[in-house]
Amino acid sequence: MLNHERLPKRMIVLPIIGILLAGCGNGVQATPDSEKTDQIVNSSIAATVSEENKSNDQSSKTLQPSTNQNSSNPASSKGQPPAQTKELTYTIDGKQVSEQGQLFESHLGYYLYYLPDFKATGEEPGKDMLFSEKNDRYAVRIEQMPDKIDLTAQKKLMEVELSDLGNVQNLKKEQETDPFLQKTALHLGVDTKNDHKEIIVTKIDKRWFRFTLFAPKEKENAVILPQLLAMLKTIMVKK
Repeated sequence: MLNHERLPKRMIVLPIIGILLAGCGNGVQATPDSEKTDQIVNSSIAATVSEENKSNDQSSKTLQPSTNQNSSNPASSKGQPPAQTKELTYTIDGKQVSEQGQLFESHLGYYLYYLPDFKATGEEPGKDMLFSEKNDRYAVRIEQMPDKIDLTAQKKLMEVELSDLGNVQNLKKEQETDPFLQKTALHLGVDTKNDHKEIIVTKIDKRWFRFTLFAPKEKENAVILPQLLAMLKTIMVKK
């Protein structure tokens, strides 16, 4: 009687133990399916963020300008002065001579290149002087004139000024081959025993200029006068 009552209890206990062992998994805790799904999603998000950060870093490096490159060239920008030096060519005894000219910036609003042994400087309001440092009797006074001038009246003034020295000559020649002298509006001169003087009125870049050239009557004229003319040809009006 007692043996029959114990048997059913053993049979009930064994299935319960089996269920408990299955749930414990031999000491290893099982991960629910919902937690596995969350881990996969979180891993994907982390990978995506990492890739985006790398992409942003690369974009920043691409957009950031290099310190070894110049962003602009001031010398070539509009409104900047021209080169500091320029090769000037003039003719002496039928032979071309070339020399390096130095840039001069005038307060009158123009640039000019002057040759070695010459100097350009402001003389007084509205006037500059270009002269030889070896002999300052060789010089050109550069004057800025009004936008509108009366050439007939200007010619009379030139004749009066030059006539104090001697017989005035019209140096404006129809057969002139020099392009610079071809464009002059007025060109008068006078020679004395000791001196030579010329006055030129011309338009450069829509601006009127008056050049008064002074020179002694010396053998150096054959060299210095072409040099002075070569320098005047380099005048550039500021834009």
